[in-house]
Amino acid sequence: MALSLERNTHQEEKMPDIELHGVRLSDFRGRIQDAFEDAPYASEIVLIAPAPPETVIDLSGKPQGFLRIVGSPGYLDEHEEDIRRRLKPLGLDVEFVNLRIFIPKDKL
Repeated sequence: MALSLERNTHQEEKMPDIELHGVRLSDFRGRIQDAFEDAPYASEIVLIAPAPPETVIDLSGKPQGFLRIVGSPGYLDEHEEDIRRRLKPLGLDVEFVNLRIFIPKDKL
């Protein structure tokens, strides 16, 4: 029996996971919650932080902590400007990464 690898053309929309790299969750959790408390997609945000925080430095040894925003392309495109505005006061670099596909556990 052959396994079908045909891709489902319906991609689930996924709002961002916010990954914290090189910074402590305890230092930024409250500030991130405050930044997004009135966002229409706030309930969809998931925070991800390695424990203990990983070391993120440039070649001179200067800390270079950053946030990585991961989500489906359509949602990120739609909300990028709002996310950038909300995260600007944190003073961290931010990168946006598009997921190829997201499948909620109840749709597997």
